[in-house]
Amino acid sequence: MRKILFLISFVLVVLITNLKAQDLTNYNLYVQNSFLYNPAAVVSNNFMSAYLNTHLQWIGFDGAPKTNTLGISTPIAKNMGLGLSIYQHKRGIISNFSSRLAYAYKAEFSENQYLNMGISLGFMNDKLSSSDVEFADATDEVFTDEAFNSTTISASAGSLYRLSNLEAQVIFPQFYDKGKANLYTIGTLSYNFELNQAIALKPTFMVRGVKTSPSQFEGNLNVMLQNKIWCQAGYRSDESLIFGVGFNLKGVNLAYAYQMDNSEISTVSTGTHEIQLIYNFKEMNRVKSISVNGNVKDATNSNPINAEVKVTDAEGVEIKNQTTDATSGNYNFSLKQGQTYTFNLSATDYYPHTEMVTITEEDIEKIINVTLISKFATVKGTVLRIDNNKPIATDVDIFENDAKISTVKTDATTGAFEVKLQSEKTYVFKIAAKNYMPSSQNLTIAALENKKAVSLSLTPFVSLTGKVTNKADNTSLNSVVNLYKNGTLLETQTVTGTYNFSVEKGAKYELEFKATDFLVKKTQHDYTSVSKYEFTNDVQLEKMSKESFSLGAINFKTGTAELTDDSYETLDKLVAIMKDDNTLKVEISGHTDSDGADDKNQEISDLRAKACADYVISKGIGATRVTPKGYGETKPIAKNDTPENKAKNRRVEFKFID
Repeated sequence: MRKILFLISFVLVVLITNLKAQDLTNYNLYVQNSFLYNPAAVVSNNFMSAYLNTHLQWIGFDGAPKTNTLGISTPIAKNMGLGLSIYQHKRGIISNFSSRLAYAYKAEFSENQYLNMGISLGFMNDKLSSSDVEFADATDEVFTDEAFNSTTISASAGSLYRLSNLEAQVIFPQFYDKGKANLYTIGTLSYNFELNQAIALKPTFMVRGVKTSPSQFEGNLNVMLQNKIWCQAGYRSDESLIFGVGFNLKGVNLAYAYQMDNSEISTVSTGTHEIQLIYNFKEMNRVKSISVNGNVKDATNSNPINAEVKVTDAEGVEIKNQTTDATSGNYNFSLKQGQTYTFNLSATDYYPHTEMVTITEEDIEKIINVTLISKFATVKGTVLRIDNNKPIATDVDIFENDAKISTVKTDATTGAFEVKLQSEKTYVFKIAAKNYMPSSQNLTIAALENKKAVSLSLTPFVSLTGKVTNKADNTSLNSVVNLYKNGTLLETQTVTGTYNFSVEKGAKYELEFKATDFLVKKTQHDYTSVSKYEFTNDVQLEKMSKESFSLGAINFKTGTAELTDDSYETLDKLVAIMKDDNTLKVEISGHTDSDGADDKNQEISDLRAKACADYVISKGIGATRVTPKGYGETKPIAKNDTPENKAKNRRVEFKFID
C-alpha cells in the first residue's frame, strides 16, 4: 500500500529556541530531524522518506528571505541510513544553493536509550543576482567578482542522544565550509513531560556560538494539547522574546511565530514574523515490502522442524504458504510494511501455533523465530527401592486403557528411564520386578505439556532366611521347610542346611521344619509392620527318641496324683513338640520307688500318668495321641537303697509310639 502523508507545519523547535527570522534558515531543518544540518537524524526513522519544505520570513518590508529544501533518506542496514538533501535560500540579491549526502549510525544501549551519530559531505554555491539590483552598474567589479558566484565543498557533523524523555543534541552545521573549518556549534537539551494523555510540556535550553562572536543562550517552554495544538513562549540572551502557535489537522500542520526585537533594533523593525509549510512524503515506491524470515524449532530440544507456515492478511485471506527447510527449519518471504498479519504454523505431531505480527513502517527486516510444542511429552522417571533409595534395574510396562503400549528398561546404575508419550492422555506405569512387590502409578499428561517427571518406588519382599541344623552336633540337615500364611501352605523348600523365602510385608507367617528322625519344629513370624526387609531365623532340630526320655522334672504333692506348679513347664514342652508334628503319639509312663505295697504303687503310678495326660489333652492334643500308663515299681532306674535313688525311681517319662 502506498502511503502518502502531506505534512504542512511551522518548525516548533525554531520557536522553542527563539531564533530571529534572519537566522531561521540556519537552524529550522535541523530541529525538524532532517539531515540537512544534523546528519545524525538520518536513522531516526527506519523507512524511506522524503520532504519538501517551504517557509517565508518577513520583517515589515519586501524582499524578506525565502527558503526551500528537499530531502530524502533511506535505511541501508539495521541502524544505518543514507540521506540526500537539497537546499535553496534567497535573501535579497544573494542566493545560496547546496546539496549534501549524509551517513548516520544508531547505537542502541537499551529499549529507551540510544545515540545517533552522523556526518554529511556536499557542495555549496553562493551567487549574487545583479538583475535584482536597481540602477546597477554592470561594469562594477562587485557584480563581476567570481567570489559572488562560487562553489565550495561543505560538510557537517552531529550527534543525537536520547534517554527516555531526555534528548541532547550537538551539531556542527558548517563543520567545513568555503574551504575552511568552521566551529559554529549548536547544542540543545530538552525534556518531554507528559502530564496526561492530553497535555505535554517540553522545556528546551539551547546554546550556540562561534569563535568570532559571543555565545547565545536560549530557553523556552512548549505546551502541546492532544498532539494537535501547541503554543509556546521563549527568551533569548539578547533580550528577545518569541511567541508561537500552531495546529495539526489530519497531518497538515500550520504555524506562526513572532519575535519581539530588543531595543537596539526596535527603531527599524517592530518585530520579526515567520510562517512555514512543510510537505512530508513517507514510504516512497522503493520500499513496499520487507524480508521476513526465521526458523521453526522444537520447544524442548531446539531441533529444526519441517513445518508449514501460512500467512493471512487482516481480512483473513491467505497470502503466503511455505514449508520450512527440513534441515534448518528456516523460512523466508516478503511482507508489506504497515500491515498486520496472522502466522499459522503447523507440523506433524506438534500443536499448531498462531501469532499476530505487525510490520511497521520502521521495519526494514523482520525475524520471527517460533518454537512448537510437541504433542508427545518427554517423560523422565526413576525406579528406586523404597527403604534405601537404591536404583533398581527392571522393566516398566506402560498401559493405556488397560492395553500395554510400551515397555522400557531402567538404567542399572541410576534407575532412570525415559519415554515419549502423547499428551492429553492418562497412562498407568506397572512394575513386576523379581523379589519386589508389584507396583503401579497413574500419570496424566495435560495439553501443551512437553516435559513430565515420574518417580516409582518399589517395596522389596521380606527376605526370611536361615539354617536348619542338628541340635546335637550343629551339622546341617536335609530338611523340608514349609511356609504358611494364615494356615495356608504357600511354598515348600527341600534344602540342605539353608533355606530362603521372600514374603510380602503386612501379614503373619509360619515356618514348619521337618527332617527324618527329628522332631518337627514350627516358628511364627509377624510382618504386619516392618522397618527392615531382611530377617534371619536359624533352627535346630532335636533327634526323635524311640526310647523313654524326660523333658524335665514332674512333681506331685506327697502321696497324691496332684501336679505341682513347676511340673506344668515340663508338660508344656511336650505339648509344643506334639503341636509341631501332629503325627506324633506319645506314651506317658508313671513310675514309683519300692516302698509300700505293690498294688498301691501301681495305683499311684496310673493316677499320676493319667494326670499328666489329662493336662496335655487339655492343651489341645487329641486324646488318641496320648496314652497314660503306670508301671509302679517294676522299672526302677536306680537301687531303692537311698533317698536319692528312691527319688530317681519316682518319675514320669515319655516315649513316642506308633
